[in-house]
Amino acid sequence: MKTFTDEHIEFIFLGRGGQGVVTASRVLAEAALLENKYVQSFPEFGPERSGAPVKAYARIAPAPIEIRAPVEKADISVFFESRLTQVFKPGDITQPNGVVVMSCREPSKISVGDGFQVFTLDAQEIITFLKRPLALNMVMLGAVAFATKVVSLDSLKTVVGKKFSPIDLQALEQGYVKVVKHESA
Repeated sequence: MKTFTDEHIEFIFLGRGGQGVVTASRVLAEAALLENKYVQSFPEFGPERSGAPVKAYARIAPAPIEIRAPVEKADISVFFESRLTQVFKPGDITQPNGVVVMSCREPSKISVGDGFQVFTLDAQEIITFLKRPLALNMVMLGAVAFATKVVSLDSLKTVVGKKFSPIDLQALEQGYVKVVKHESA
């Protein structure tokens, strides 16, 4: 299992317009800043419209980051919904032995390919239970924190607590405790 401590880590966040993909990337970067790491966070999207596929990138490193290009193959790919694997193939955008974190209702029906650490949760169920549809990104950040340990849950809670509602903090915590690791297939 690959660990992500004290090295340059690249993320790709994948979702649809309105799901908070760009915000998730920024919150992750701010949490890493609290831990005295160097960061980058930036989006990539076409014509802005709700529901269109959106990518956001983040880099976290122990030293200044000099690269300025989009991330081509990430160490960690975060899918806000499993249907996006039809557009963005995990094997095309994730490094070998990398991590794939995905929101999906039926993990047994997804296939991301061999050689990845795969973590899933039903983020939609969590935000429905919390009655907070705009907190999908917070659920996914909690899952990322558990799956990768790149930033601590406490650092994420500090950032989220300053900028968002108490329900968003609950969403973050639920993502952290409800994500499950699977064997890739």
